Amino acid sequence: MSQHRKWMHAAGLAAALTFSAAVQAQDVKRLEAVADSFAATSKFSGTVLVAKGDRVLLDKGYGSANLEWNIPNAPSTKFRLGSVTKQFTAAGVLLLEDRGKLKVSEPVSKYLPDLPAAWNKITIAQLLNHTSGIANFTSQKEYQSIEPFTKKPAEIAALVRDLPLRFESGSKFEYSNTGYVLLGQLIEQVSGDSYATFLRKNIFEPLGMKDTGYDWNAAILPNRAAGYARGKSGIANAGFINMSIPHGAGALYSTTADLLRWQRALYEGKLLSAGALQAMTTAYKSGYGYGLLVREAQGSKELGHGGGIEGFATEVSYRIADRISVIVLSNVEGSRFGSLVSDLSGAAHGDAVMLPSERKAVMLAPAHISATALYLRGDMNDWGIRDRLQKTGAGSYAATIELAPGRYDFKVGSEDFKTIDLGGLEDDQQVALGTAQVMDAVGPNLSVEIPRPGKYTFILNVANAQEPVINVAPAAP
Repeated sequence: MSQHRKWMHAAGLAAALTFSAAVQAQDVKRLEAVADSFAATSKFSGTVLVAKGDRVLLDKGYGSANLEWNIPNAPSTKFRLGSVTKQFTAAGVLLLEDRGKLKVSEPVSKYLPDLPAAWNKITIAQLLNHTSGIANFTSQKEYQSIEPFTKKPAEIAALVRDLPLRFESGSKFEYSNTGYVLLGQLIEQVSGDSYATFLRKNIFEPLGMKDTGYDWNAAILPNRAAGYARGKSGIANAGFINMSIPHGAGALYSTTADLLRWQRALYEGKLLSAGALQAMTTAYKSGYGYGLLVREAQGSKELGHGGGIEGFATEVSYRIADRISVIVLSNVEGSRFGSLVSDLSGAAHGDAVMLPSERKAVMLAPAHISATALYLRGDMNDWGIRDRLQKTGAGSYAATIELAPGRYDFKVGSEDFKTIDLGGLEDDQQVALGTAQVMDAVGPNLSVEIPRPGKYTFILNVANAQEPVINVAPAAP
């Protein structure tokens, strides 16, 4: 190659690298704008990490780790994970299977012999993917009375052991924290170690996760965030829970950086065998794998889970094809950020993501609405699965979704929310079941509290286009 051609080649490469760096800087700026906007509008307190491949694009803290001392949240802040713990429990069980200590196709009663007779045929796999039919102990009225006290897994299971199975094991999906407490107990029984010790020796230490562990109440833990709850009078200290209770269902703490290490190691095959990883990330009933939600996002498998526990809310996501990690940890219980995770994942993928400040309010008219396909979107359908509302009458639309108990955020609008974007009024975002709620154009999310499992109908009435009304109620039998 001539010197001239070498120079031209070098100049072209330098220009390409400069352009690439500029694009990457623009992408990072956009990600930060998405997170900053969400933090401002939702009063978010916690940490956010976004990575693509080996590159961390965003790693930032918001709000306070301790309001009384005015200590800010930072990437080093440790948060309780709640149900994000379940993927570690599932991986622990699969590690034992890889080592020939058990088979997930076997009845769990083979290893835990003191279970009720009705549970004898329930397999380990059915506990892992929530198809066991065992009642959820956190949904029982007696649960709150035991929260402050030290309990063993068998004592937790005792809350529901005399209840009949809710359905034939394996026939359907129903989320059960009881199942994961039993899986934690299974790990202890088979390994001979405590649940905390087994995970430390077999997962955390080998993967270099120095800021992850069992969140014992009495432990002195540097950089641990204080947990809060939103009440009628504002932010308050969260209620107490003895951390022996959530066990394999929700007892761990971690940081955004450690969870990124975890995702890379798990999904890149550095922990489990290929067969075990495939089993863990396969969608069974209702799109649930082993400790993970599994769905398709733009042709790629996306894996994740949310968590909620006294004082904390969490959500993690990983898009396999692009190696996109999104990790959001909050020290305010009940926080909902499914839309944030979806937007950050989309922005990291290169999708156009519109900020609330960029949306233009539109004057709605009956003709405008009738010409637009309307969709219900919320964390009850993972924010990425849109349910189209069906027209049920003049100015009336409806969609019915089966929901488990809990609090859900949602909005209504056109499929991409660019044409119509209906949400909550700024100071009135809670929808009471069976009570009509006026919606706002380009408003924040609405929320609804679902008291018991079942089908619920979301009814939109736009007879008065300037005051669209939403009503959520149990579906008619």
